[in-house]
Amino acid sequence: MDRGFRDSSDVLEDLGIRMDMPWFLARGFKQHSMEESNSSRLLTKVCWVVESANGRLKSWRYLNRTVPNTQIPYVADYVRIISAIHNKYTLPLSSGETEEDIAIAAKMVYLFRQPKERRNLIKTKGIDRRSFTQNLTPQVWLQSSLNCLKKKFVR
Repeated sequence: MDRGFRDSSDVLEDLGIRMDMPWFLARGFKQHSMEESNSSRLLTKVCWVVESANGRLKSWRYLNRTVPNTQIPYVADYVRIISAIHNKYTLPLSSGETEEDIAIAAKMVYLFRQPKERRNLIKTKGIDRRSFTQNLTPQVWLQSSLNCLKKKFVR
């Protein structure tokens, strides 16, 4: 849910709509936790469809600017007309296959809920960013960098 809709959360809940918002970065922290980042990333993927549809509507000059108050009674009609034109003459945002769309959404949620193998590896091996950089000697760092370059350019 966009941050602009925070005030309408009670109304949305009454309608049975669950509201999610991206995580705010806490004061004093430079980055989110892995869970917060993944949650925000999943939310961004879901919101992309809505934002993409809004972007299509805003490609029309009339809807890309502030609409005068005198035009408010007609805006809904204009949006319907513009949406009908887009539906007729542009490619759809989804595949049109409900089962395929549901499968993609289920896969996104499944991958989001999977055990974080990389996180577990980092914790068990003790190779988080802070301890990793502190424990590296210049020789070890240089050797690992050269190995990465060899792999990259030998392919």
